[in-house]
Amino acid sequence: MGVVCWTGILILTCRRLFIPYVRRSGTLADIATDLMLLVVITLGNCLTIGYQLFVHEYDYRETVSVWVRQLPLLHPDPTVMSGIPWIYQAHILAAFTLIAFWPFSRLVHVWTAPLGVIRRYRDPQQRRTPAATWFDVTVAAVSGLRPNRGAADRSSAPTTSSTSRPAGGSSRAQEARRPEQ
Repeated sequence: MGVVCWTGILILTCRRLFIPYVRRSGTLADIATDLMLLVVITLGNCLTIGYQLFVHEYDYRETVSVWVRQLPLLHPDPTVMSGIPWIYQAHILAAFTLIAFWPFSRLVHVWTAPLGVIRRYRDPQQRRTPAATWFDVTVAAVSGLRPNRGAADRSSAPTTSSTSRPAGGSSRAQEARRPEQ
């Protein structure tokens, strides 16, 4: 299970860091959240797979679990944590850092439900205009026009001829390249 989580967060982090439009749509807090999740999951996998199998069997239930159960009582015994391996301490510190960062990131959406969307009334006659595709945005960037977002933009867009759309269904980019008549 940990390897699957690690693979998923690694793919998510690489996507956020290396794909430009994903990086632009996010914030620095999103990148920090992904990196913190990657560190916590990596350390957890190192504990489970690496330390337990290759170093020695450590019974964390008698030390770490006892200390974590003392935290809600606000009376943790620090001597319990002083003798545990450093990788367990690093994992707990990374997890607490992530928990402290939680309210300032998009992780808060774990505790929300979109109940307003379920109750919201939508008029059946209402038609949403489609969003611009990557092709529309690319053509608009090359030609210097706004991307075509549907009928709402077509009605307010300046045209080069007397009709709103020339016969033959040419695009705005083709209209812009046509000489004035």
